[in-house]
Amino acid sequence: MSRNTSSAAVQNAAQPATAASTSTASASGLEVLGIPGGTFLREALTSCSDPLQAIEEFQVENGILLPSLRPMMPLLDLHGVKRLDFHISVMEALRDKLLAQIADLGQKEGKEKDKKLKELLNKSFLVVKTKALRPVVMAVMKHLSHVDEKYLKVLVKDKELYDDCDTVVKRQMWKDNQSLFGDEVSPLLSQYIKEKEQLLFDQNNLTNLFFLPSPKVRRQGEVVQKLAHMIGNNVRLYDMVLQFLRTLFLRTRNVHYCTLRAELLMALHETEVQEITNVDPCHKFTWCVDACIRERNVDTKRSREIQAFLDGIKSGQEQVLGDLSMMLCDPYAVHFLATSSLKILHNLVASESLPREHHILLLLLRMLALGLSAWQMIDSQEFREPRLDSQVVTKFLPALMSLMVDDQVRSLNAKLPSDERESALTIIEHSGPPPDAFQAYISESSVPCVLAMYYTLQVARGRDKVALTRVLGTLAVGHGERSFEDPFLHTLVAHLIPMQDEFVNEMFCTVVFDEFFFTSIGKENVVRHLTKLVWYVHHKLPAARLDTLMKALQPNIQSPEIMHQVYKQLEQRIESYQVNPTQGVHNEDSVLMMNVASIQWSYKATDDIVKVEVWDVVDKGKKKKPLEGLKLNTSTPASLAEEPALDAEFLDVYKGTHGVIIMLDITKQWTFDYVKRELPKIPSTIPVMVLANHRDMGHHRCVTEDDVKFFIESLNRNKSDAQIRFGESSMRNSFGLKLLHKFFNLPFLALQRDSLLKQLDTNLQEMSLTNEELDLYLETDDASYDKFLDLLTQKRRQTADSLSTATTSNAVQAPAPNAPASITAPKPASTNQVQTPAPTADTTKSSIVQPKPATQPVNGDSLKKENEFSSVEDFIVDGDDGEQALGFLSSVDETPSSTVKGVVIEQDSDSDAEKEGNPMVMGFQDEIDDEDYLRPSEFGNPVTQISDSSSDEELPVPQTDKKEPAAYKVNQTLEDITIEDDLDDWLNDGDEKLPSTKLKASSSASSLKNNESINRHNPEPKAVNVSLEKLSIEATGKSKRVKEKKSKRKSKKSSKDDRTSSSPVPEDVHEDSHSYNEYEEL
Repeated sequence: MSRNTSSAAVQNAAQPATAASTSTASASGLEVLGIPGGTFLREALTSCSDPLQAIEEFQVENGILLPSLRPMMPLLDLHGVKRLDFHISVMEALRDKLLAQIADLGQKEGKEKDKKLKELLNKSFLVVKTKALRPVVMAVMKHLSHVDEKYLKVLVKDKELYDDCDTVVKRQMWKDNQSLFGDEVSPLLSQYIKEKEQLLFDQNNLTNLFFLPSPKVRRQGEVVQKLAHMIGNNVRLYDMVLQFLRTLFLRTRNVHYCTLRAELLMALHETEVQEITNVDPCHKFTWCVDACIRERNVDTKRSREIQAFLDGIKSGQEQVLGDLSMMLCDPYAVHFLATSSLKILHNLVASESLPREHHILLLLLRMLALGLSAWQMIDSQEFREPRLDSQVVTKFLPALMSLMVDDQVRSLNAKLPSDERESALTIIEHSGPPPDAFQAYISESSVPCVLAMYYTLQVARGRDKVALTRVLGTLAVGHGERSFEDPFLHTLVAHLIPMQDEFVNEMFCTVVFDEFFFTSIGKENVVRHLTKLVWYVHHKLPAARLDTLMKALQPNIQSPEIMHQVYKQLEQRIESYQVNPTQGVHNEDSVLMMNVASIQWSYKATDDIVKVEVWDVVDKGKKKKPLEGLKLNTSTPASLAEEPALDAEFLDVYKGTHGVIIMLDITKQWTFDYVKRELPKIPSTIPVMVLANHRDMGHHRCVTEDDVKFFIESLNRNKSDAQIRFGESSMRNSFGLKLLHKFFNLPFLALQRDSLLKQLDTNLQEMSLTNEELDLYLETDDASYDKFLDLLTQKRRQTADSLSTATTSNAVQAPAPNAPASITAPKPASTNQVQTPAPTADTTKSSIVQPKPATQPVNGDSLKKENEFSSVEDFIVDGDDGEQALGFLSSVDETPSSTVKGVVIEQDSDSDAEKEGNPMVMGFQDEIDDEDYLRPSEFGNPVTQISDSSSDEELPVPQTDKKEPAAYKVNQTLEDITIEDDLDDWLNDGDEKLPSTKLKASSSASSLKNNESINRHNPEPKAVNVSLEKLSIEATGKSKRVKEKKSKRKSKKSSKDDRTSSSPVPEDVHEDSHSYNEYEEL
């Protein structure tokens, strides 16, 4: 296939020349395969008589020879498609198809695959320099398990071909060419060191500290992953990388190469490259140590495995100690071993035990000593485990534990009341210089020096100024200048920055600067860490101390450019602060946890006072330091759970929130960066106010108003969402507070809207449920009118039969000439409903007798109102409750209405099973007064007053001017009261209120008197119930006692009413009417 072509209709000689040059440049390697290329076309044009004819013949012979495509060429020419574009597109499609087939072939196994790939490579390698066909050759070599040496030599000599090779092919070149592999690895190693130094020396890094990332996160770094990919499963390349790391560590003493050694091995472990992990003797040991670092703990099982590995190194295998020492020289491993040792020492102080009795502590110290001697071991090539001095355990560790005891005594002493402690004596005894053994061993041995360094970091993190000043100066003479290594200085400065208030004290500055930093001020790394410390505490330093520091930090001509830049930035920062002293220091960790306050606020001019709860949100609070007191008993203290900090990580601060105010400082760019990071997290339903503070410092402004508004608009909140407002303020002169006060209207209205929406939702749900109940009711038998009529007829028959049976039996048992006219004799009914408490579920109601005063006329409207039912259920006849239906029907159809001077006399129901009374009839009263008995003379002749008028007709007004007493009220008991036994006890109960139930017959003296009055006025005597007559006889003997008790109650009640009427109105009744006025005046 040839790529040289031009249009078929050649109009001039310039276009064939262009086609010829294109062919020569693009098909330079095709002649090897026997395909005519640029050389052939050049010879044809120089020897032919007609160049156009020669070009046309070349196109016909070397173009696509498919007969089906030839008719397409003129059509493509008419559309302006060049032959070159057409042939290139066809070639790319065929190349992609071939690459896919090669990939499928590479997935197969067996010798047949390698055989086909080698044949294909032998035929295609000739065109490897043709860029369009080179991917095919590279794909074939990639899937070959072994590429012949003759091909690799060609690729190594040509840099362009080498760069296009896959890593799989490059590995075969690297294993026999160490210098070539070193050139590939060296940039990655340099990049790794730069990343570590950037993390250690970054001026703005106060949160992502050096020891914060976990081992698993560190192994995911770019450099580690690239190295693991380059090594693959090739053991030889792995050995080369280890040799590079050993050499660089030996030359530079940079411990970061030890970190890379451990991370690389664990990265290969995670990818399960067993070809390497099975042959590396440090794999199991490194795996155990990595697990301990991740879990931040050394349990008994892991300690036994590590100790067995160290003890199992046989004679002749001592070289493995070199790699083990590099693993333990990793700063992260040293950090873990030192902090774990201090944790054990604290536990030993609490349990009053000796360090030499703790086996895990001794193992940690053994590992620490091995790691700290890594450089000397590799440099001397004497692979022997260093012996730990026994006096370190017997003398230095007790001295260090004494410092820990002093810290606890001072902490406990500070919490005691001032009158119960001897402060001066305690300070003198527990705040002096450290013991001599502590200072001596720091300068003589590396293990005590490292333990002292991490003890210093521990007290600095706890902000113990006394403990810090005791030991910080002694570290300046530490063994091997380990106290000036970058990881320690980085962490120390990070802990000193929150103690910036202590730098006001000159004594504290003397210890930090003069006794420690200035002893190694000539080192570049010390200057850079000290510059970072001054960067954040310069505003607290005395003027003379600041001038001394700036002179000491000034770089010289030989200093690197980065130090000149940092020093210049520090000068600008100090100058800007001197111009603006109110400018604070960026310290996001200054607040421990959230704070909540409540304020009173009113919506516009309303009298309603709204309580606004304001949360001062902390993104990440500081966790409380656990209380570490002295041991008061011999039991082992239980480990206390770490108390979480009250911050945004522990609580969902936007849950239940109705408004958010984010304040930024226009003079600090990082505050606006925080707004950019936090604002998208706020739910769109919450109104937000972005308040730009320090408007009075506009001449130092670095955050413009347009920047903030543009960012707010870029969030693209919908119209239905809550708005994000922007405003400016100045707390110095209270500018912007009125805007903030008005902004509270939005959260209030949003809360009001949510409440109304919830009420509407509840209303819709209730309507839906009611419709469902109506639908279900219409499907039941109660909605059938025919069944309702059948039930009505049945109840009437039952009522008639029961009444006739009762009348007959009473007449036979007790005929009396003076008895009432009939068992169905009407009973006086109430014409005026008296308000009483709502009856309970077990309370029944009965009709009462209540005379109507003459001054209150009764009309039809009032009577209709009295006969209204409280609910629909009071009117509906329940098919299952026969007695309820009977009571309703008897009141409508069976019981005749009668009017006795305006008083309606109703008939009692004979139903014993009736549990609910008439809702329109008041219950009986607990007390029976003599005045409540109805006098028969006030009603006249009850028989002559009986009429057939219904309850809906207007009743006549009683014609009397005498004011009648209150309605009779008789409480009904819950238990069945028998006439012979219970009535006597009930009358003697006095004020005691018994549970109420319904009697079979009238059970009050008033009812007896009413019945007697009716019988005297009735000319025709009728039969009366025996039980009623017996009740009247037995109740007569109790009337005197009842009257006496009633008179006593009335006297008590009148005296109480007098006291009530004479009591003055409290003065604080009108207090609330002035509360809002007083608030507005305030």
